[in-house]
Amino acid sequence: MEAPDPTPIRARDDGRKSWAMDSNGLVPWQSRIMYTWRRNPLMRTSYRVQSVLHGIVVAAIVLAIPVAVTLGMVTHDRLVERSEQLRSVLHTVDATLDADAEPVATAPMDAPSTAVSVQGHWVFSGTSHNGQITTKPSARQGDRILVWVSADGNQVPPPPSASGALRDSIAVAVAAFVGMSTLLLLSGGGIDWLLDRVRRETWGREWTTLAADRRWNAH
Repeated sequence: MEAPDPTPIRARDDGRKSWAMDSNGLVPWQSRIMYTWRRNPLMRTSYRVQSVLHGIVVAAIVLAIPVAVTLGMVTHDRLVERSEQLRSVLHTVDATLDADAEPVATAPMDAPSTAVSVQGHWVFSGTSHNGQITTKPSARQGDRILVWVSADGNQVPPPPSASGALRDSIAVAVAAFVGMSTLLLLSGGGIDWLLDRVRRETWGREWTTLAADRRWNAH
């Protein structure tokens, strides 16, 4: 029987290219897949199990993409809903800085600081409050800064912004896909390694038995 042509692409007389076929009329990738399922005394069940396992892992990774996207969309919807809830119960007031902002010293190779904390005060419902206010390094005493406060006038973090919700949801989707893919690859790789080890040990025992067979040694 003629050996399969290993060249995946073969030039035709008309100058176009076509997939080269082996002696069974199959292109190389089809031949490799079908070879696993051909009748062969040397083709062990573990090889076929590994072939199925590889297909399952690839299919699962592909299915992980819509799962991760769905998880990101759900996360985005919840963050937006949470932001709207917070905006309905929180309030904004103008706070006055009590001192000039002082840039934070950084190492020469670090990026310059874009935000600093400055002591300030604000009034909410007739009651004066004070605390640390996050602002730009260029802010000066007397500048008015918008801050978010709770119903009792205490300063609270601002609700998540639309861009922040989108960024966090994308991060969740990417992390979910990477996590699921890593788990699938590690699981498949572990089973692969176990099957290879069992097969090697089986081959070793069979070769030992064959070597001890006097009929084999007689040849």
